[in-house]
Amino acid sequence: MSGASVGLAKGTLCLGCGSLKAEGRRRYLVLCVHPEAGRPEPRQVFEEVRRWVGRLHGEQGLSLSSLALASEDPLIVRCSSRYVDMVRAAVAALREVGGLACMVHVAKASGTLKRAMRAASASRRGAEAKLEGVVASRLGPGSR
Repeated sequence: MSGASVGLAKGTLCLGCGSLKAEGRRRYLVLCVHPEAGRPEPRQVFEEVRRWVGRLHGEQGLSLSSLALASEDPLIVRCSSRYVDMVRAAVAALREVGGLACMVHVAKASGTLKRAMRAASASRRGAEAKLEGVVASRLGPGSR
């Protein structure tokens, strides 16, 4: 009966080896990166987040969080819904990526990748509109 499993309330018990496999909902975190200069690669940012989850919560925390890169553009990471706070703490701890000083924060948390992508594109459009407004206000009314 190797490989068979029995469903439990909070996971699945493998009858072959007796281990408990974590099952659960996933969350998608849209990350915003604000570098001081240059632009770090999305994969570098993800690796730094992984490193900080491991540093703050150990190997077990890293394993339980089920951290994965869901999308590079926009930068979206996937994690277990139970460990979102753990991943948020690691993101907040980031101060530099690939030697570049930067600030990283979670712009949106979502239950589906589709909604996370939609939120990221809406956020990007909003930032572009805000930037256009700032430029227009500094140039004056007759500059358009």
